[in-house]
Amino acid sequence: MEKLLEPQFSWASFGLLLVLVGLGYVILRAIHRKINSLTLNRNLERILFLGNQRILIIYEPIAIIVLSSVWVLVNPLWHGILALFFIVVAFPHIRNYMTGRLTRISNELAIGKNIIVQKEQGTISQLAPLGIYIMMDNGLRYFTYNQLATEGYTIVSGSDLGEYCTLAIKLHEGEDSQKQCQWLLHMLMAAPYTDSSYQPTFLDRSDIQANIKLLLQKGNYQDHIAALVNDWGYNCQLSY
Repeated sequence: MEKLLEPQFSWASFGLLLVLVGLGYVILRAIHRKINSLTLNRNLERILFLGNQRILIIYEPIAIIVLSSVWVLVNPLWHGILALFFIVVAFPHIRNYMTGRLTRISNELAIGKNIIVQKEQGTISQLAPLGIYIMMDNGLRYFTYNQLATEGYTIVSGSDLGEYCTLAIKLHEGEDSQKQCQWLLHMLMAAPYTDSSYQPTFLDRSDIQANIKLLLQKGNYQDHIAALVNDWGYNCQLSY
């Protein structure tokens, strides 16, 4: 019994593990962002994007469990008591977090999808760690993953809000298309009419044209964003 209460790991070991886990997370996030900037077949890009997204969804709770376990084993008695107290106090949030991970791993919940909850329909605008934000007729509402699991929900297929649109942008001939796409992506992310909760994504790209999907803020800014891109010197057409 006494051996079980003896430290199994040192603080140095825990610190090293923390750095390695953090580095792994940073690399996965970097890959996740990089996939959108690669010139790949659209289907292949989608497979890579969703695959990496699933890995991120699984990686986070596993990393937390591993780090927590090693932290407890640094000082089993006192850290074990603190961990048990935290689990008891925060159990509803922990259960909600794990429910969210299990729900999101299927990629069924995604920004831009229409969803029916409590007999009201809206569009998912943000996926948070403990719940989702849904834009409904009466405003932005928040639902925890436990609420979704208990009350149920329905995903309405093929339904993006009008604020989601695709920009068909003609690239400049004789210039590096990759650099142009990166510049456009950066500018659109910083544009005043785009919603920062959704990162603009490439649907298709070639040496002469880039099709970019983005989320606009409420207020009928479709013409404004198209005019803005035209002001940047690009021929832009907008579809919904």
